[in-house]
Amino acid sequence: MTALSFLLTALIFIGDEPEVKAELIPTKAEISPGETTLLAMHLKLEPGWHVYWQNPGDSGLATTMQVKGPEGFAIGPVLYPAPERIEQPGGLVCYGYEDTACLFVEVTAPESLEGDEFEFTAEAQWLVCDEVCFYGEAKLSTKLGRHAGGELPAPDKRLESHLERLPQPLSSWPGATVELSGSITEPLLIITLPLLEGPTTKTPSKENPIASFYPLPDSRTKLGSFEILEDELRIRGRLFCRFKPSENHKTPTIRGVLTVTLGSHTQRSLSIEPKWPSKVEDT
Repeated sequence: MTALSFLLTALIFIGDEPEVKAELIPTKAEISPGETTLLAMHLKLEPGWHVYWQNPGDSGLATTMQVKGPEGFAIGPVLYPAPERIEQPGGLVCYGYEDTACLFVEVTAPESLEGDEFEFTAEAQWLVCDEVCFYGEAKLSTKLGRHAGGELPAPDKRLESHLERLPQPLSSWPGATVELSGSITEPLLIITLPLLEGPTTKTPSKENPIASFYPLPDSRTKLGSFEILEDELRIRGRLFCRFKPSENHKTPTIRGVLTVTLGSHTQRSLSIEPKWPSKVEDT
């Protein structure tokens, strides 16, 4: 937690806090032996309020949840949709969600699935803020049935936009590359995305930036601003960093999520996790 996060936490108000409606919602109502599905912790916020991503940015606290299921089910890590930039007074920038938020986890049924109904529980925690902040938490539950055949209904419409913002591997963008170079103490991240064919492709411009980078928490690496380089044939982004090597962490790791806008509304989210090249030495 940063000093700013600690300060904000210390200033949480007690009183008439905004209503936050929390639900645990399965993306599918039924599951088969060996099948994997998603559970969503959905938050509905009052207008003007926001909660935070796994890296809250300059202030705030990450939204979190812990999920438990029946014996034999595998529970994956929490999956965060790509956030939005939230400008704060004093030039602070936070990463989070406004109006609604969702966190997801994958649950996988055992091959030897027994029974017809399976209950899952979740404990969720969040900090909801506008001009003041309130800490919130909830204990939630939902059930999955055993799939008996037939077509399942589509996922809850409230989850659609959040599912679309779940980061995908960089390899899902044809021809995309990411490079980590420079020196160990001053690494440089370069991301290159060939423009996609089709009517939704938007050309980069200074007036309309089309890509944003959201770093995952890492206290050892200080990141500069993400710059979009002018290029009519591709999208290129550059990020200057500073890294402090230690005995346990000798090379930099810069992980994050890149969001790219295509057309006026369509957005793609990509996971970025380049490996430090062994041939590059500190200079």
